[in-house]
Amino acid sequence: MKCSNNLNVANNCNNSEDATVQISRVAYNLTAFEKAFDVIQPEHNSFCEKFVKRVKPSCDVQHWKRRICTILPIVDWLPKYNVKENLLSDIITGITVAVFQVPQKSSEKEIFSFTSYVGACAILSGVMTGNLVTQVMQENGVSLHQLEAMNTNTQSAHSTITSATDFTNSENNLPNIQSFEIASAAAFWIGIYMLLFGVLRLGFISIYLSEQLISGFATAASLYVFTSQLRYLFGVHLPYNSGMIAIIRSYVDLAREYRSINPVTTLISVICCSILLFFKVYVNEQLRKRGFKIPFPVELLVVISGTIVSNLLDLNGNYNVQIVGEIKRGLPLPEIPRLEILQQTWLRSISLATVGYTLNLTVGKLYGSKHGYECVLASVIAVALKNLLSNAKEFKRYWKISKPDGAIWMVSFAGVVILDIDFGLYFAVAFSLLVLIFKSSRPKSYILGAANNSDVYVPLRKYVFASEIPGIKIYQFCGPLHFANKDFFKNDILKKTQLKER
Repeated sequence: MKCSNNLNVANNCNNSEDATVQISRVAYNLTAFEKAFDVIQPEHNSFCEKFVKRVKPSCDVQHWKRRICTILPIVDWLPKYNVKENLLSDIITGITVAVFQVPQKSSEKEIFSFTSYVGACAILSGVMTGNLVTQVMQENGVSLHQLEAMNTNTQSAHSTITSATDFTNSENNLPNIQSFEIASAAAFWIGIYMLLFGVLRLGFISIYLSEQLISGFATAASLYVFTSQLRYLFGVHLPYNSGMIAIIRSYVDLAREYRSINPVTTLISVICCSILLFFKVYVNEQLRKRGFKIPFPVELLVVISGTIVSNLLDLNGNYNVQIVGEIKRGLPLPEIPRLEILQQTWLRSISLATVGYTLNLTVGKLYGSKHGYECVLASVIAVALKNLLSNAKEFKRYWKISKPDGAIWMVSFAGVVILDIDFGLYFAVAFSLLVLIFKSSRPKSYILGAANNSDVYVPLRKYVFASEIPGIKIYQFCGPLHFANKDFFKNDILKKTQLKER
């Protein structure tokens, strides 16, 4: 049996002449097709044969060499390192990282309620740990953006300190407990849990976190960080808020304390934010157009200038402007976290590790350069969050493309703002999965017709010149058929084809 089709697609063709597709082949059913082309039959091996086939590669020396290079990539790339081509650029990169790390860690202590000394000590451990993790993870399918998120991990760290503060304010029998002790104990457990997650290869969970969910979450998380800087931007004492509607309560507290706002601190914040925005929006863009790959370190310049002005004018003594203060020299001796604190934090750290692990795999880099005496530090953090806060406009784009996608963004954003970071993320993931299940159980479906009497079949409801073939109904089901949508499939096909069930 022969079938021959002619297709005329001249109407929308860019060529001057009509384009024609001609198809001529034998028409097969499934049985005849498999017989003609010899289907490959699956192997039916015994358990022992499967076991030997699985274990045999492990006896090869090359196999273990590849495994070692996967676990420790430095063993593979270090002998191949090109000193002439890469050494200079790597040195420049190292200096650039060093320039930004010092003020960054100094300002992160404002988010986490630590002393400047703790923030400074975090520089060495953070970079060393980040480099080690980078070496191990780069060869295991983790992108550079994810590695950058693992090095900074602003949101998960913020969640950790939030939890630590809640713990110190709760009823417990631990004397003289400090927030950094809770944070170090939580970090210890989080590190163990994340290592376990990595060994179990749980990175696949990131595929269930849509772009819309991450965008909404990142916007809400950046709003948390921005809100945490209000006390430093305006020089006013605000109580720490956590839990449900913490952001809203923070702004209510600011409105109540408006009489206590320090005008000098506010003026400094406005000046610093203006300078930072000017350099980030205009100057760095011009430098990039002229071929400069490294942005101008305006944050460091603002910190140095602010420190000099603060010292010359004695802003702390004359105008009560808060300053970072003196930072101790040297490194503290390492200490093992107190056992009683470890016992109190192991359970709560599971949720923090889950949130942090999820963010590491999905959010990518959340960089904020953070520097200076306190209102300057807050200004740098606020400006660094500009791009993330501007992601709010993404909601409009997602809503236009797809109402469910827009709903995921809004639920993710609102959930984090209202329920706090960890529970908000859980709620957003649950909602996203429900949307996914709903879409899978209700796929789109169409009745197809021939376009202009050709053999191109398109949905009748989408094309004016499409028409049904007399006596034939062509039904298109845009999704897999399974137990969750079988009833929908049955009812929908009967409805669209106007057939009656026998």
